[in-house]
Amino acid sequence: MGQRKRYTKEVKLAAVRLAHEPDQLFAGVSTKLRISDSSLQRWVREFEQQGQSSFLGHGKASLTAEQAEIKCRWRELSIARQEHDVLKKAMACLGQDSTRMGLGRFFAKEQ
Repeated sequence: MGQRKRYTKEVKLAAVRLAHEPDQLFAGVSTKLRISDSSLQRWVREFEQQGQSSFLGHGKASLTAEQAEIKCRWRELSIARQEHDVLKKAMACLGQDSTRMGLGRFFAKEQ
């Protein structure tokens, strides 16, 4: 098998523009440009969904400011949950048998 062809953003936008012309068919445009029908359909669908921000390359779509903020908040929440789990396990460990570890004097009730 040969290597997969890669097309630039300009080529994809030109193909989408051609496909949107009223007298053009997908099959005719894809044949003329020597690309597959499914690729052209996927490009048109992506352009309709994302507009000018489509075709960024290598599958790494840039995030909007709101999406970046949400991603940041999810990361912070994940870290907080991990810290909570560690503290919970530490409290369970220290609270169960603190005298066995020699820590009884720290946790003994003052009278």
